[in-house]
Amino acid sequence: SRQDMQTFNNVSTYNKKFELTSSYVINAVLYDIISDKNNAYAVYDNKMCVYDNKGNLIDTITDESNVQRIAFVGNKILACGTSKISVLKELK
Repeated sequence: SRQDMQTFNNVSTYNKKFELTSSYVINAVLYDIISDKNNAYAVYDNKMCVYDNKGNLIDTITDESNVQRIAFVGNKILACGTSKISVLKELK
């Protein structure tokens, strides 16, 4: 998220050769965002969203544990909150 806390954020993903693979705008203040081959996982004030690689919203998860960070651990994507850590997805 921008330091001035504006709500429009440009999100871009790149491959290992630093070539742009996708770019889109998310209309929210982001706490954290990560991506895998197919999706981007974003954390906002009180929800988490999953986007495809074109920026289309796939899923929204209401945040009941004050999630502020997302992390890859082994083959899992974890949502790390103040009251619990949840598995968002297991990767194949």
